[in-house]
Amino acid sequence: MKKLLVIILALLLVLAFSVTALAAEREWVEIVCDGQPLVGVRNLVESAYGGFWVCTTGGLYLADQRGEAERMFSGVLKTQWVYDIAEAADGSYWLTQGYTYAPTGKNYGVFHISADGELIEEFNMENSRLLGDFAQAIEITADGRVWIGGDGGLSVYDPAAGAWKTYGKDDGLPTDSVCVLAADDFGGMWIGCYPNGEQGGLKPPFSGGYAYISKAGRLTAWAYDAASDDEYNSHLLGDFWVRSIAPLNDLGAGQAAISRSGAAPSYFESAGYVGADGLPIPISECVGGRLDMVRGSVVEHTTGRESIPAIAAGIIAGDPTAGTAGATPEIRALAYDEGQSLWLGCSALGLFNDKEDVNYSSAAGTWSGALYDNIYALLLTDGGTLIAGSQGGVMLSAGSDFYLPVAPVDIAEVRISSHAMTVNGAEAKVSAYLINGNNYFKLRDIAMLLNGSEAQFEVEWDAALAAINATDGAAYTAVGGELAALAAPKSVAPSTHKLFMDGARIYPAAYLIDGNNYYKLRDIGRLIDFAIGWQAAGESNTAAGTIIIDTASSYIGE
Repeated sequence: MKKLLVIILALLLVLAFSVTALAAEREWVEIVCDGQPLVGVRNLVESAYGGFWVCTTGGLYLADQRGEAERMFSGVLKTQWVYDIAEAADGSYWLTQGYTYAPTGKNYGVFHISADGELIEEFNMENSRLLGDFAQAIEITADGRVWIGGDGGLSVYDPAAGAWKTYGKDDGLPTDSVCVLAADDFGGMWIGCYPNGEQGGLKPPFSGGYAYISKAGRLTAWAYDAASDDEYNSHLLGDFWVRSIAPLNDLGAGQAAISRSGAAPSYFESAGYVGADGLPIPISECVGGRLDMVRGSVVEHTTGRESIPAIAAGIIAGDPTAGTAGATPEIRALAYDEGQSLWLGCSALGLFNDKEDVNYSSAAGTWSGALYDNIYALLLTDGGTLIAGSQGGVMLSAGSDFYLPVAPVDIAEVRISSHAMTVNGAEAKVSAYLINGNNYFKLRDIAMLLNGSEAQFEVEWDAALAAINATDGAAYTAVGGELAALAAPKSVAPSTHKLFMDGARIYPAAYLIDGNNYYKLRDIGRLIDFAIGWQAAGESNTAAGTIIIDTASSYIGE
């Protein structure tokens, strides 16, 4: 009996490990512009129009839902160092033009740029009430107010009224310098501070913290200094510098994960950290920064070393560049997967998850080069796409809202599908090509089949733009040739034709086969919103299995 229990326990452990590994397994691709990596990333911002912004020390880029990046506004900017960008409801953009804390004359405040890329207005300390020209963070709330974090504090501008409201240490913030802003789903704003220190904030001892302003305007601050918090070393910048804030929206207002870092292992020699007693601070004090889980009035403090299971379990060793065992790369970037886990980007060892013993890094073979392990920003979209921005570039693991370009296939691998199909219970006579295990259908064929149902849509061809225009909810107009039987293909290549849905460009996987565009059925179901089911061969009347379409139900992912 005991032997049986041991065997069962061993099997359970193997199963648990397998589930963790499968849950954590992600494929990554690099986002580039004109074949070049997007180096020096400082922030990643999701776009309301699809895709995401990449803010770097060498310019601003917009990556579309297919992972193709384009450099933006370079002719308008005064410095190519862009820390943050926010999209306004009128289609215009607000972006930071800060360069450095040092007064070098290269900080230009905030630029307001029109939808067509023209400069509308510059805001700086000379022409406005902006607190600090070194602007690093910017957010726009639902009421249209523009929140700006800079080296002089927090500035809130109401464009409609032309009015400003400012916050500094005298108004309740932990310090007079704001480097992180994060709006939550409840109208509140999280504020992360750069530490106060001696000699203009550059030398220890340090103090700092973060704050939250509710929708009603109530400010709550969490301030830390060595006098009242002996857990922290006031001579380590990293114990006080807020680097990332991830609101825990599924848990309610006023709750967030906050990382504080800045004393990476390599800093110990270059910065010459010494304690209050004048003695050098041992590199073992580099504990991976601090991770604060703020849940209302309760704050749980852990070190980065304690927060990453892979390090605690010994799967990942200390930073090899530190030269001393025990030093841990610091947590710099956070992304919260609501109700599930927290992704943590480090300063030297890549990407981790707080619930799994996994590591994505150059050492693990995820990407090439140690610069990619130095992660400054993370973005997790509602569709499950995870993006890591680093000194080396931008790596993307696609979810349901990104459609990376399909790979070329050998024509011998493209076969006529033998799968049957039913639409709302009725047999549908339609042909498809089977490519890499997925059924690809002509868009007009699916439109013809769904015409008159809850999921009907119109399809039109724009020859001048080489584009397909689809209109959700409109009746389909037949052009002839729909639902014709397919023959063995003579030519196949990834499609370069654009596809627009209700005027917005979308990027589903598509192949051009014998002059016609074929789309993956699940992409069509997701875009039009109809349910797709599957009945295996043994459960259906066909030898190969049956695809089931239900237009009265919503699409559910695989």
